[in-house]
Amino acid sequence: MSQQTALITGGAKRIGAAIARTLAQEGINLILHYRSSQAEVEQLAEELSAFPITVDAVAADLLQRDSVEAMIETVKTKTPQLDILINNASMFNKESLFALSPENLWDNIQVHALHPFLLTKAFFSKESSHGNVINFLDTRIYGYDHEHVPYHLSKKMLHSFTKMLAFELAPNVRVNAIAPGPILPPVNAEGDERVQAVIAKTPLGRFGDPRNITQTVLFYLKNDFITGQVICVDGGFHLGENFYV
Repeated sequence: MSQQTALITGGAKRIGAAIARTLAQEGINLILHYRSSQAEVEQLAEELSAFPITVDAVAADLLQRDSVEAMIETVKTKTPQLDILINNASMFNKESLFALSPENLWDNIQVHALHPFLLTKAFFSKESSHGNVINFLDTRIYGYDHEHVPYHLSKKMLHSFTKMLAFELAPNVRVNAIAPGPILPPVNAEGDERVQAVIAKTPLGRFGDPRNITQTVLFYLKNDFITGQVICVDGGFHLGENFYV
């Protein structure tokens, strides 16, 4: 994988940054998308300069089609062929089914489904010689997250896109997904009742950490006979009660 190039959306912080560090260790050149986290992405790029790779950053608002199209053109000027696309960027707001607003639903669809699809379409086709796409879902898609309905619906849409694209882009481009569960508890969450309730419903009895995600990313990239799959990295949460607390 050395000297391949990966675009990571939401690549400045948290899980996105952890993926960037892991790919840098593999010798993969990076293009890190961010929306407003310029200071964080600059700090990360400086950290990754220790590796023999190139690191570029590109700003885009995934709620704006023009901004996404501009990002696509910028990426194409930085690399003749994108090898890896990781659709990690996300938004997460609270809204129940009967409080659902069309505007909020559309925002979630753009960030979690439409623009990941358009990015995939922009960089890969049936005629591509190779490629890897990894979409980030959520273990919530296997239950009913009644407090975050726009998020829930849009992640289900990305799940469908993952399967469709895996079929349409085969045999040379592989498309898979990761469905994280309780990874990285909120800051100062120790003793929080909701956090403890999630732990109680997780068979492995704890939160995971970004390493569990990055290991799965590498597994997908290195195993060339897998496409159209979803791996739940959730400590077994999806095996239990199918309703989020």
